[in-house]
Amino acid sequence: MTLKSNGPRSGEPAVRHFDWVVNCTGLDPGTAWRSNPFLNALADRGWLRLDPTGIGVHVGSHCEALDAAGNPQPTLRAVGPPTAGVFGDPLGVPFISAQVRRILPDVLRTLDC
Repeated sequence: MTLKSNGPRSGEPAVRHFDWVVNCTGLDPGTAWRSNPFLNALADRGWLRLDPTGIGVHVGSHCEALDAAGNPQPTLRAVGPPTAGVFGDPLGVPFISAQVRRILPDVLRTLDC
């Protein structure tokens, strides 16, 4: 992942590269990602889409984001509140930790660990 932005102090353009990005957002209406530059950019590029209920991110059974065409993106995952429209009520640490435990083997296979 490459992030291009203006530096916080100088205003000069800055480019940074990341192997992992973790975005810890809570439960917002599905369209709220339009005010989040990171999620908005992913949606604009077709890397993710709203779930059919319009509540959050449309994901597959292993929490992989579904792109604009409905194809799973194994390197882009969503867990917890953003998956409410697919899995029901994913609020609270017990549910989220169970969700992470369930998808972890698939994530590790994706990473070739």
